[in-house]
Amino acid sequence: MDWKIFLTTFGTIFLAELGDKTQLAAIMMTSKTKLPWSVFAGAALALCLVTLIGVLFGEGLIAVIPENILKKGAALAFVVIGVWMFFSKWPPATSQLYHIKKIHRFFPNKIKTGAMSRMET
Repeated sequence: MDWKIFLTTFGTIFLAELGDKTQLAAIMMTSKTKLPWSVFAGAALALCLVTLIGVLFGEGLIAVIPENILKKGAALAFVVIGVWMFFSKWPPATSQLYHIKKIHRFFPNKIKTGAMSRMET
């Protein structure tokens, strides 16, 4: 285990995720369900799987594309996405109610909130 890489990765991801939509979604789900350990377990598993996909994908890319080109491509992608988001209305809605409504379409009997009745109209 390379502790320098471990701590750098932990610090970078930790600071990047503070106040992110993932954290806000976890706060909202906990406040709505009153089941903090279930929300924690679900969020932790989801983040672990997403990170695993990223690591595996990154490992595969580095085997095919030289590292310097990959870094420049990633930087360019961040700039392009940032400019696109700045000048467009994407994502269509960033409110938590929008995301609850999307989830509610797939699991209509699982989420019951007072906010849902306001969104239906």
